[in-house]
Amino acid sequence: MTRRPKPKPLPKSSCEFCRAVCAFIRMIPQGLVSSYGDVAKGIGYPGYARQVAYCLKIVDSKHQNIPWHRVVRGTMRVAFPRGSTAAQRQLDLLKREGALDQDNWRIPPERRWRPGR
Repeated sequence: MTRRPKPKPLPKSSCEFCRAVCAFIRMIPQGLVSSYGDVAKGIGYPGYARQVAYCLKIVDSKHQNIPWHRVVRGTMRVAFPRGSTAAQRQLDLLKREGALDQDNWRIPPERRWRPGR
């Protein structure tokens, strides 16, 4: 079994990390999604998917114009519990943007956005 390299330490300021997360998420085109891990890797912190999720939890996405709904699990599924209000809201936003074809819970792989690909 190969060991993963030790993750890069977070910046001294978690605000700096969250600003980078928000800036990256704003770049995700409408109708596409990225995973928490893709976002972490995209800002230079591979292995920090949970910290990305935490940043999205603490920022006020409505007032900072952050399309939080475009970030999903690595399995291309919404992270909220099925049937919850938050999950339904995210699915509705993704459907409105064309990221979901029908009432699917899973986003098609061709809708995954990774910069530079």
